[in-house]
Amino acid sequence: LLHDLKYATQWNNAPAGLYSIYATLLESQGQDSQAMQVLEQVSVHQSGSLPAKLQIAELAAKRGQTGRLSRIAEEIRAEVDPRRSNATATSQELAILANVCLLERKPQEAREIALEGLELEPEHPQLRRMVAESYRLEYLDSIVVTGGQTQVNLGLLDAALKADPTNPAVGMEIARLMNVGQEATPELKAALEEQLAAGHSTALTHILLANRFLQAGDLPAAKPHLEVALRHAPNNPTVLNNLALVLARTHADELPRALQLAEAACRIAPSVGQYRDTLGEVRARSGDQLGAVESYEVAIGLSPELLSARQQLVELYQQLGMHDMAAVQRREIDKLKQP
Repeated sequence: LLHDLKYATQWNNAPAGLYSIYATLLESQGQDSQAMQVLEQVSVHQSGSLPAKLQIAELAAKRGQTGRLSRIAEEIRAEVDPRRSNATATSQELAILANVCLLERKPQEAREIALEGLELEPEHPQLRRMVAESYRLEYLDSIVVTGGQTQVNLGLLDAALKADPTNPAVGMEIARLMNVGQEATPELKAALEEQLAAGHSTALTHILLANRFLQAGDLPAAKPHLEVALRHAPNNPTVLNNLALVLARTHADELPRALQLAEAACRIAPSVGQYRDTLGEVRARSGDQLGAVESYEVAIGLSPELLSARQQLVELYQQLGMHDMAAVQRREIDKLKQP
């Protein structure tokens, strides 16, 4: 395929999209320099090359080429800013400009441009993602560690969550906070309690509070926090996943709802192994052994270190008479348990 694309892009008037596909494949093969050359070619010789220029900017940022990133960013601004001035810029052009601002670590400028685009197209997914990313970057910049104490601006992370509840990068930051566990820093505990006391609790507040109960094994206490969080952020995969798990383990009569929630989490974040692990458990508890096997197998494919999924697979394989496959999983579990 690479060979065919190489020659196809040498034709006169080859479409810009073909160059983009070729460059993406080159990058996936670790050939960043060649991908950059292909994209530079289309950005110079063809009009309508903003997507190619954005790809160049992304590669430059990935490789730490700040000079090239700045040059491409200025080229994109020079093309889009005049249309911004006369209100003819499209939402897609504004999304590209906001994206390149994020690559330059200019979150406020990126958010201003993205919000401008959302006035044209309020549900534009890329623009909502750009707003979320701008808040996430500001949140990361707000983290201060002094004397072993960590201070964070939870308001910025919550704003990122509200802007785009499906953003996996925001989910990762929430997960890092959740991993603090029961021994959360005094500052984090105080911030959560302050939000509750002031009546300013948010989805993030309830996600973190629910996690404290989940880690303590108090699933019934976690449930109301997750239900409230779901109202705040109905498309957040962390909330969907955790509530599905709580319902499956504590409310047998709500297994159909748990299944719907777990499936929704997997649709929104299909590459997260833990969500497939939860779906496997819900399916198993619902009596769908084959569906559970499928979910657990996908889970360990995404996250090979998931011992819980492998252990459940051993049991299911045994129940289904698949003893050879159970033996394979036992060996893998033994390997993972080795120091």
